[in-house]
Amino acid sequence: MLAFTERLVELLRSGQSFMLATVVKQEGSSPRDVGARMAVLTDGSIVGTIGGGAVEHRVMQLASDVLASGKPQTLEFNLGKDLSMACGGGVWVLLEPIRPPDRAVLLGAGHISQHLCDMLARIGLEVWVLDSRKGFAVEERFPAARRLVERLSPKFVVEDAALTESDRRLYVVCVTNSHALDRKLVEQVLPMEHVDYVGMVGSRNKAKTTRKYLADQGMAKSLIDRLKSPLGLPLGGGTPGEIALSIAADIQTHRRGAADLFSGQDPTANHDKVNHAEERR
Repeated sequence: MLAFTERLVELLRSGQSFMLATVVKQEGSSPRDVGARMAVLTDGSIVGTIGGGAVEHRVMQLASDVLASGKPQTLEFNLGKDLSMACGGGVWVLLEPIRPPDRAVLLGAGHISQHLCDMLARIGLEVWVLDSRKGFAVEERFPAARRLVERLSPKFVVEDAALTESDRRLYVVCVTNSHALDRKLVEQVLPMEHVDYVGMVGSRNKAKTTRKYLADQGMAKSLIDRLKSPLGLPLGGGTPGEIALSIAADIQTHRRGAADLFSGQDPTANHDKVNHAEERR
């Protein structure tokens, strides 16, 4: 069991999803006892076993559907009636989609990112922080970050491991000290279909001019519409911590499918001053 668990931890750390199948109940004769586990990877390979034969084969067939739905389910097998197995008992198997943690990539390591990193880590996201400025993306300022990178450019972002993994949900927040850099960053990130969320901190005017720039560069409207800017829910307040809270809340509603609760509301009332303060750092 230890080797099995260690292997699952390796898979998660490498960013791989899998379906975990666990025998949770049995009656009569069955291939494995309660507690037997097997992981089915996205390529169809397995780790462990729940007994082989028809039960295992059927579970493996369902792995892709369970991973796609993101919802666990329990299967009940009458081994004789359903699968024509001579042992004739019954077995219940819990199927659970297991995915690596959602990742937030904070492009810029200023005041807002400091607060936002801690908030997102506390709700279970793996947070990466990138900034080219010396002494900004460092552990002393971001103790909750999983990875810190003292490098940031549009080309580097799309090539770095932060955004190249497609087997997890990715949330990108552009909050650098430069309008021009934010604009170039979102230009590179928006076409990356596996990135689930692209946000840019700034005023309504900054959002408007950025969208115009993207359109002038020939970007399709469907891609431009993916950009969330101005960013954050309308919670009130204009300090870096309050802005970070509004962004964290927006990311959480997006993750949990509750975004429609706040549709049509304007989060920008106090963002301008904070945005300009970030640029001066």
